[in-house]
Amino acid sequence: ELESTQDGLRLTINVEPNAPVSRIALAGCRNLPTNVIEEALSKVGYEFGKPLNYSRTTGLIRELNQYYETKGMFGNTVQVDHDPQTGVVNLYQQEVDIGRISVRLVKPSPPEDAAKDVKDDKKKDDKAVDKPKRKSPWRFLKWLSGNTKEEIVFREAPRKSGQAYSLHGVRRDIEQMMATGLFNDVNLLPTPGDDD
Repeated sequence: ELESTQDGLRLTINVEPNAPVSRIALAGCRNLPTNVIEEALSKVGYEFGKPLNYSRTTGLIRELNQYYETKGMFGNTVQVDHDPQTGVVNLYQQEVDIGRISVRLVKPSPPEDAAKDVKDDKKKDDKAVDKPKRKSPWRFLKWLSGNTKEEIVFREAPRKSGQAYSLHGVRRDIEQMMATGLFNDVNLLPTPGDDD
């Protein structure tokens, strides 16, 4: 309010405290353990029954997002709202889960001399009988790249549809697949799912 007085203008600012916080509700956080939420609340000094403190709410969001980052998971708080009537603070989390997993075996390019080795193996002349046949390493790679069953890949990479997408978990799967000795290289190609 602005009013004129004999000493000049007086500006009166009416301040109302934020509504008290009765509880915090989190939505969309299937991979966020309760103890992590409780520790984050304690760490930022969140107090129920007291007026909403935006800096503490921001600190809480930072702590929760830090948990996702530490675990190598894709997740964050995407929306916050406060209902002054009920005192409920709603935090909406968005987490990335594994949708569909598919395997694509990529046939490597053959070395230049591989075609010659395969042709030499197919020759059936009398002179070749006395010499031991040289097996082409390319034929083994060709067989491996075309015939490795998906079950073998899935056995060595235990990530399943519906689980949280974690960089740490995916790295472990790749290392485990490489340790089998069946693969020259293993790459991950994430693509957007059907439901964003």
